[in-house]
Amino acid sequence: MRLFLTLVLISLFFGGFYAGVSYFSFARTLWEDIQGDLDLGVSLAREALRLDPSGRPYLARPEVLWRIHYPMAIRVYQGDQVLLEAGLLDPPLEDWLSRDFVWEGYKVVVFLQLGQYVRALRNAAKTLLLPVPFLLLLVLVLSFLAARALSDPLRRLTQATGVLAEALEAGRPLPPTPFFPTRDEVGQLAETFARLRQALLAALERERAFTRFASHQLRTPLAVLRTHLAVLKEGLLPPEEVLGRLEAALARAEATLSALLALARASSPQREVVSLEGFLREVFPECRLRGRGDLLVLGDPDLLRQVLENLRENALRYGAPPYEAHLEAQGGEAVLRIRDHGPGVPAEDLVRLGEPFFRKGRGEGYGLGLAFVRRALEAMGGGVVFRSSGEGLEVEVRLPLAAEA
Repeated sequence: MRLFLTLVLISLFFGGFYAGVSYFSFARTLWEDIQGDLDLGVSLAREALRLDPSGRPYLARPEVLWRIHYPMAIRVYQGDQVLLEAGLLDPPLEDWLSRDFVWEGYKVVVFLQLGQYVRALRNAAKTLLLPVPFLLLLVLVLSFLAARALSDPLRRLTQATGVLAEALEAGRPLPPTPFFPTRDEVGQLAETFARLRQALLAALERERAFTRFASHQLRTPLAVLRTHLAVLKEGLLPPEEVLGRLEAALARAEATLSALLALARASSPQREVVSLEGFLREVFPECRLRGRGDLLVLGDPDLLRQVLENLRENALRYGAPPYEAHLEAQGGEAVLRIRDHGPGVPAEDLVRLGEPFFRKGRGEGYGLGLAFVRRALEAMGGGVVFRSSGEGLEVEVRLPLAAEA
């Protein structure tokens, strides 16, 4: 019974939606037709009007005014005085649509009668409502037959969607949803579809994030490859020297892609024991490091390298030297604070740092660098916090400490 009622309501909803869209689409078409006729009426009025030797307007070609299928009239004003009127303006004027223009120093108003338009709309409404009783009966019969036909396959469909949800969840089952407590076929199907929807949304979000971040992160390695190829083509450097640089650039592109793939996985990226100090000195040599340099963290090496490269690029582009870093251990986490001495970030912008496509000011870029940093650190079990005091931006990176630390 519930499936039957659901099918009836869905059918009625879409039927009403279709009727409403059809009605308003027809009304819009008529309105566009009237606007076009008004434009044509203005052109015809210009064609029909002439000035006599005394400079007064008169209708030289009245026959051109009847080329429009709506009743049309024109008035020519000099100030508030009507000098010329052609066509029959039946009151009230609210039933007419008008448009005015200036011609030879006179104000000319073109009128179109809307009675036919109103009648056409009423006829359209009657046409749409006439078959409603027959359609309602048809909906009831078809919904009843469909509900009977779907009752048996629902169990098999429930099992199939459950298997698909398990595959998309990568073996991480979700708790049962509380929105469908009944255990009949419809309730079970709704429950598995809720899980499937959540898993699909997560998969689609990972795919969208991968696309956005891939276009951002691979831009620099590809630009380096293109530059070295141009140098090789022009013969500006020996081939053996350029080939070495090409290999290094290609290795960087492969590492970047590996990091992106790790970030796009449903589960957490593969984490290894790495030295945060070593990566910082390698990627950000301009930054002066203080604090503990012996801390080992758990993280994906390629992903961590991309995080530090993005922080370096952000600091060099928007900040100013000197660049300082402080590394310490706090509660099972390694805390790395990187600070520049640039103009900082306003408070209203600070809360949005790390959002995809948010950019401070009108600088270059797509607003994805810090968004990648936030997403990558969260995937590795860490996090990031942005602070600004008006004398530079401080980025606090947190990663879980390895057992050796």
